Amino acid sequence: MTFLTREAARAVDEIAIRDYHLPGLVLMENAGRGVAEWLRLLGATSPVLICCGKGNNGGEIGRAHV
Repeated sequence: MTFLTREAARAVDEIAIRDYHLPGLVLMENAGRGVAEWLRLLGATSPVLICCGKGNNGGEIGRAHV
């Protein structure tokens, strides 16, 4: 699995929105789906707690799929 720095993730988001016209909501939904799939692959079967700070740091991923 590849992890991005905060700066790299923001740059990827900016390119996706600007060059590929992907709405930010779609990016958040895809992130949530990816986290849910990763947890399934790890075999998570109990409730999972995802802790995030305030805004613009990936906290939106917990909104769906997980």
